[in-house]
Amino acid sequence: MGKSELFLSIPQILNTALLIVLLTVEGIWDWKTRRIRMDAVLLCAAAGICLRIADRMTVCSYRYDGPSLLASFLPGAVLLLLAVLGRGIGSGDAALFLTAGLLWGQETAELAFFTFLLAAAVGLILHFFRHLGWKDSVPMAPFMLISGVGIVIAQLLQAAVPE
Repeated sequence: MGKSELFLSIPQILNTALLIVLLTVEGIWDWKTRRIRMDAVLLCAAAGICLRIADRMTVCSYRYDGPSLLASFLPGAVLLLLAVLGRGIGSGDAALFLTAGLLWGQETAELAFFTFLLAAAVGLILHFFRHLGWKDSVPMAPFMLISGVGIVIAQLLQAAVPE
């Protein structure tokens, strides 16, 4: 979904809407409970596969080259590995990033960057004001939501500006 590809088709619009709805629902849930509901994530992933097929895209090719495909799933794959190793990230967060890779493609790398930047900044601020200890965690999904909405707004503004 580059500048010229953003919202080209109904399935792409639905992919973006589905991801934002998923991040909204799971962001609120994660903020309250520190848990991600895997059934909702898997349901959205299944819907994303159907939308990809409806958009005449194969699930594996994405009409992208290798580096773009890698950027789609690398954030979720790394987080899943960290979750399996028990390194401070939940498997639900990894599943959200994998689903984002399926729905958004290469923009998932941007989503991961801004999510971690925002979560780290807020975590440091909360630690500085003694609301969090070094061992405490912050929920990831709300920051994914804020980053995702920011990316969509930035892309819409970029697409609105004539070249």
